[in-house]
Amino acid sequence: MGPAIWLGVIALVIWVCCLSAIFYYWGVFKGEFPSYTIGGMHPGFFVLFPVMWLLSFIPVTLSYALLFDKWILTEESWREYLKKVGKSPEVEHE
Repeated sequence: MGPAIWLGVIALVIWVCCLSAIFYYWGVFKGEFPSYTIGGMHPGFFVLFPVMWLLSFIPVTLSYALLFDKWILTEESWREYLKKVGKSPEVEHE
């Protein structure tokens, strides 16, 4: 599976926690306007939008970009591909 499985596990834990918080606030304020807001937002929506966005989407996307060379397309695989298509690694940046 590789070390990238931890990204999936972390994302799953974050989603479960955030969805639990969303349903909690949904139940607490069901049928009424909340007595307080967080940044002008309903507490459940605050969890949905900024928290899930910052804690889930951005780290997973950045991790993919940072780990692409190491786990998805290694330098060796890239050179193999260039040989297969008939390009030398020195001319790849032209």
